[in-house]
Amino acid sequence: MISQINDEMQSIERMTVVGRLYFIPPGTSPAGFQANLKCRGTRDQGSCGKKLLGPVRLNLTSRGTLLDCLKDLHRKLETDHSKCVSCVAADTSQEPAPMIINSSQLRAAGFKLDKVIPPQLEAAARR
Repeated sequence: MISQINDEMQSIERMTVVGRLYFIPPGTSPAGFQANLKCRGTRDQGSCGKKLLGPVRLNLTSRGTLLDCLKDLHRKLETDHSKCVSCVAADTSQEPAPMIINSSQLRAAGFKLDKVIPPQLEAAARR
């Protein structure tokens, strides 16, 4: 059962629209799961614009186990956010390359710092 729960969690976390999956511990309400979504950042491209899905909690009828909660959350992600998947996928394919922010990394990449940082900017930063 634990391996099935882990597999389902990994499957959800690999989905394009999911930023992070959270376990919601029991308190005044039963335990469950919720997902942070990436849909909000791509609402201009046609996604739903939501930030969260869930929590999907244990209940006495359809979700008696945590695995049932995960399967239900997964199903909701696939059905309710199918259009968001293409929007988020298109958006993440346009991510910029990571920036080099460390001067030693710049030197290692072959840049001479006096040519990368204009002298006026360097002088202003030293004041």
